[in-house]
Amino acid sequence: MSSTSSESSGVVHDEVTGEHRLSQGFTFRSAFALAFADISPIVALYAIFTLALFSAGPAFFWAFPIVLVGQLLVAAVFGELASRYPFAGSVYQWARHVQGTPWGWFAAWAYIWGLTIALSTLSYGASGFLLEIFGVASPTGWLITAVALLIIVVGTLTNMVGRGFLKVMVLASITAEVLGSIGLGTVLLLFYRVNPFSTLFDGFGTQGNSLWLTGPALVAVAFVGWSFLGFEAAGSIGEEVEEPERNVPKAIILSLLCVALVVMYSSLALILAIPNLSEVMSAQSGDPVADTLTAHFGAGIGRPLLVLFVVGFLSSFLAVQAAVSRCVWGSARDRSLPGSGLLDQLRG
Repeated sequence: MSSTSSESSGVVHDEVTGEHRLSQGFTFRSAFALAFADISPIVALYAIFTLALFSAGPAFFWAFPIVLVGQLLVAAVFGELASRYPFAGSVYQWARHVQGTPWGWFAAWAYIWGLTIALSTLSYGASGFLLEIFGVASPTGWLITAVALLIIVVGTLTNMVGRGFLKVMVLASITAEVLGSIGLGTVLLLFYRVNPFSTLFDGFGTQGNSLWLTGPALVAVAFVGWSFLGFEAAGSIGEEVEEPERNVPKAIILSLLCVALVVMYSSLALILAIPNLSEVMSAQSGDPVADTLTAHFGAGIGRPLLVLFVVGFLSSFLAVQAAVSRCVWGSARDRSLPGSGLLDQLRG
């Protein structure tokens, strides 16, 4: 640790100068967009809303600010590390420079495999929604898997085409995602609110014979914690960002903050718009998000909603793949992976 802290900024940067350094082609806006897409408000909300609602009642909403404060502290640490070590690979580079090569190797393998599994999950989830859009009501497992593989291929080609195309795709998907989330939330709050604001303080009996704060609240925090992940993606492309010492930390923190605000706003609108909330909590089944939107907007909302889900999952897929590819390349550049001579090659 002492040897690391004694390094000057210039010495650290000298490690990756020359032909084995990625050229800069991302701005602050691009880094922010990539991290924002990685977290994805649509994926963040839809993945945990039903679980958190049934586990802790509408009062699970207060887990959002608690988790946000904790994650902002993590983001601040990541921002400091990104400003000191703005290299391709984010957590791999940070761990390697702070604790040494063995820690960097461990962080790289954990990060690479974790994001690879996330890619398969995102593609599989998107394939189900995509098939529903085209009217395939009960697809077989083989068909869903085939579409998921197609999504992986198309996403990989998109990332291979170049940064320009990736930036356009991510920005377009984010625009659709934010407009959809905020737009739907605003309409629900203004015209379809059926529950009072006091509902946000009601656990609907989820605590049983114990205290809500010592049981359901902790479960809600655990679920909500999964909705605010991926903001470190801006650090993965740190080497490619202009003025990375300033822009990458800002992108990490602001992406987390903006996604959190969008998710909290959408969750608030959904909770207050759920019809027959007592019956929903008693049944503990179904999809409260889809059921609420269908109840207020009719069955016609189904397809636009599915399109919104597909956009959210695909934008997150592109961002996650961009992040993991930089980690693989950064690790290979340092000869930390098998086949590094092949994996660290650059084209274009």
